[in-house]
Amino acid sequence: MSLHQLIFACIMLCIILGIIVGLKPFLARFSSMGGKKTSSEKLLVLEAQLALDRVRRLSLVQCGQKQILVLSGGTTDVLLDCTQASGFASLLEEAP
Repeated sequence: MSLHQLIFACIMLCIILGIIVGLKPFLARFSSMGGKKTSSEKLLVLEAQLALDRVRRLSLVQCGQKQILVLSGGTTDVLLDCTQASGFASLLEEAP
């Protein structure tokens, strides 16, 4: 490979990398228009999560307008569905 071919290959590589870097913002803008949902449009959102111990985990999940408290791990999983307007505060007061 001659010096002329080496210089030409380096210049072409720089041009191709410049095109890729230059088109990246435009491609990112067009790809976000194609159906990606923002967090406010998502149907299922993990609001909070708390590790109770090395196995069990407490998660607050929002599905549309509902909030669901999930206790997972261990031998059984527990779901608490809260559809009342007062929220989890009333459920905690009613618990033994």
